[in-house]
Amino acid sequence: MTSRIPKSIPVTLAGVLLILIAGLAVHLAANDQSPRLQLEKRKACRGCDLHQIDLSGARLAGMDFTGADLTGADLSGADLTGACFINARIGGIILDGAVCNAATWVDGQKCGPGSLGLCLTASLQELLATGRCRGCLLKAATMRGLALAASDLRKANLVEAQLQQADLAKSDLSRSNLSRANLEKTSSKEANFKKADLSRAVLDKADLHEAYFNLAILNWASFAGADLASADLVRVVARRADFSRAVLKNANLAGADLREAVFTGADLSGAILEDAVIEGADFSSADLRGAIWPDGRICGPSSIGSCR
Repeated sequence: MTSRIPKSIPVTLAGVLLILIAGLAVHLAANDQSPRLQLEKRKACRGCDLHQIDLSGARLAGMDFTGADLTGADLSGADLTGACFINARIGGIILDGAVCNAATWVDGQKCGPGSLGLCLTASLQELLATGRCRGCLLKAATMRGLALAASDLRKANLVEAQLQQADLAKSDLSRSNLSRANLEKTSSKEANFKKADLSRAVLDKADLHEAYFNLAILNWASFAGADLASADLVRVVARRADFSRAVLKNANLAGADLREAVFTGADLSGAILEDAVIEGADFSSADLRGAIWPDGRICGPSSIGSCR
């Protein structure tokens, strides 16, 4: 007897396949909602790892980001009204066009009215209104691109402050705490950083021409491509700092602690390195012509990469 395959089986298999495909589509759609739509629904993400996440334009009013990692996150155009950022990590965060009114900032201060693209705390408002904010609490302050020339910020707490492209020319930041702050591409010509703590700060491509860093702490700081021509770096502590491709022409680094610092491709022509500690420092391809070496020797015209 010839066996026959019931006609209902292919239909059943097709139905199963359709169910599986539909389930997969639902699963993918659910994943598409993550994490933006999930965050918008949850309204809380305490201690979450959200670094480099794209939340541009998200509706996050009242969101609790307490202790969250938001480093490098894109929150441009987001509604952050009344959100909480206490103890959050926000290095490199993008807030262009974001509404931060009534939000609670990293340091516990409230963002005032008009906080568009930044958090206008009481301390920041004082600085913008008067040009003075000695000893102010400006931790993780959003100050990107602000005009702050000739400001008095002595002894201010600027830990993790976002100062990219700000104008700090001739400002007084002596004894201030700028550890892990971002000063990339700032205009800081003739600014005073005497005895300031700039450990792990980012100052890449900043204009620091004739800036004053006497006795400052620069450990692990990055000055890649910065202009430090004629800057005063006497007795700074800059262990493992990155000065690659920086212009340090005629800069004074006398007595500086430069152990394991990186000067690859830097212009140190005419710089003063007398009595500096340079064990482990990397001067590959650096221009040392006319520089004064730690032992007092003057480097000759062929001093590229080493003092000859």
